[in-house]
Amino acid sequence: MSSSDDQDDRQKVTFKLPASLKAELKIRAAEFRRDIQDAVADAMREWRAAPASAVQVDTAGAPPFATWLKDADTTQFKQECSERGIPYVQGLAQAVTLWLSAHPSPRHQPPERTTRRLIVCNQKGGVGKTAVTAGLGGAFAEDAEYAKLAGGALPGKAELARLTALLTERDTGSPEPVDADDAYEAPELRVLLVDYDPQGHLTKQLGVAQLPASGPSLAKYMSRQATGDIHDLIVPVADERFGSRLDLLPSCQDAFLLDVMISAARNRQATLEHALEPLEAHYDVIIIDCPPSLGMAMDAAIY
Repeated sequence: MSSSDDQDDRQKVTFKLPASLKAELKIRAAEFRRDIQDAVADAMREWRAAPASAVQVDTAGAPPFATWLKDADTTQFKQECSERGIPYVQGLAQAVTLWLSAHPSPRHQPPERTTRRLIVCNQKGGVGKTAVTAGLGGAFAEDAEYAKLAGGALPGKAELARLTALLTERDTGSPEPVDADDAYEAPELRVLLVDYDPQGHLTKQLGVAQLPASGPSLAKYMSRQATGDIHDLIVPVADERFGSRLDLLPSCQDAFLLDVMISAARNRQATLEHALEPLEAHYDVIIIDCPPSLGMAMDAAIY
C-alpha cells in the first residue's frame, strides 16, 4: 500500500480506459493487494521498458479513468506515447493489458498436480469392472521401455495404431500409417488399485490374499473402527512391467457390512474420500474396483 509521503508526491491524472480493462485492473490489483494507482504506475513503467507493441487495443468509447500518479511517471509515459506515435488512451490501454498479462490472476493459475480418481462401477455383476480396473492400472503404471520391447505382443497396440491413423486422417484429411510402436507410449504413473468389492476378485486376480476380517481394513478405516496408518495395508504388485509403480489395497470380506458400518457416520458419503486421503500424495492415479451395488458404499465411491 502507498505511504502518506508517496501520496503527497502524486497528482490526480485523468485518462480514458475501456471499462472492461478498468474492471479487470481493479480485480487484479485487489488480488495482489495493490493500490490501483500503484498498479497503473507499474504498468506504465513496464510498458515503457517493453518493445513497442504492434497490438492495438480497442479504445472506442472508453470512459474517463482517473488515478494518482507522480509527475515524473506521467511525463515519461506521455513522452513515450509521443515517440511511439500513439494517443495516451491507447498507450494506457496497452500498458494495462501488458500488466494484466504479466500478473495473471492467482485464481486462474494451473493447479498443482492432483491425484486422478477413477471409479469403475456398475450395478450389474459380471460386466468386466475388475478387468477394466486391472487393465487401466497396468496401462498407467507400465514401464515405457518394457512396452517398446514387448513389440506386437502387447495387447491393444495394433488397435491403438489403427485408431491413431483414423484420427490423423480425420484431422488432416489424408490417411497416414502409424507404427504400433510409435503409437503406444506408456505413461509410467504411480498407481494404486483399490479392491472395494468384498468378493475380492481383483485381489485374487493379482495373486494377493484378502485382508483378514479380524484386522484393519478399508471398511474399518471408513467407519473409524481402525487406527494407525492405512499405508500398512498396501501391497506392491510384483511385476517388472510396472517398475514398483503399481500397488494394491486388498479387499476384506467385512465390506459386505459396509453400508451398516457407515450408516451412522456424520458424513457417510465422504467416508471413502477421507479414508484414502492419506494415500493420495503417493500416487498419480487411484482406481477403485467397486462391487455391484447401489447402496451407501457406492454413494461414497461416486462422491
